[in-house]
Amino acid sequence: MGETINPEAKNFVKTVMITATFGGLLFGYDTGVVNGALPFMAAPDQLNLTPQLEGFVVSALLVGATIGSVTGGRIADAMGRRKMKMLFGGICYRLRHFRQCFYFLE
Repeated sequence: MGETINPEAKNFVKTVMITATFGGLLFGYDTGVVNGALPFMAAPDQLNLTPQLEGFVVSALLVGATIGSVTGGRIADAMGRRKMKMLFGGICYRLRHFRQCFYFLE
């Protein structure tokens, strides 16, 4: 009955608790940002989304964020965080460069 808690385990639990709290906070913030963008996406001169498409867009963004966080964490654990950041930065750079090549077509 008089078991003592290991200080290392206590610190680990605190770290997990704080990380989960910030994760929930940022996920909620992301939902708020999407909510602020919906009126502009539904405008007739923009994307002209119907209510059904608005719901699909919001759910797709949240599902995509969930899948991305799970797979990104697993890949980063396998490859290492530094290599993962370099790979992601390189992919983003290539995509921007590729997209910019086709601006003259518009």
